[in-house]
Amino acid sequence: MFSGLPRPGIKTMGTKARSTVDAEVEVDETISSTDQIPPFNNADSDEEDPIPRPIGIKKAKSIGSGSGGSAFVSASPRDEIGRAMIEELRAFNLQEQERLKLKEQEAEMKVMQTDPATLSEFG
Repeated sequence: MFSGLPRPGIKTMGTKARSTVDAEVEVDETISSTDQIPPFNNADSDEEDPIPRPIGIKKAKSIGSGSGGSAFVSASPRDEIGRAMIEELRAFNLQEQERLKLKEQEAEMKVMQTDPATLSEFG
């Protein structure tokens, strides 16, 4: 029963009560935390371009546990775009690493060609 007095650990502001909770959160570091969105389920909509709706906790639990729910989970277009962007970034990083290796090798070759000490080692 509510006695009208705030419980310990709960701060009150006017008539609304707020509580603080310590929680551990896993963060996917491939995108910033502000870009993360909850999973959406577009399979329930007959619309051509449906408005994404969050999956309810009950349905998410049933999908996760394998009991009931849908066996088919489709990725949202935003997920697909994110994956494509990650793949492009990985490809770019690989190209950049190769470019830097070639640049270092060219610099070493120039040093070897201009340094008389290295020329005497070979000749």
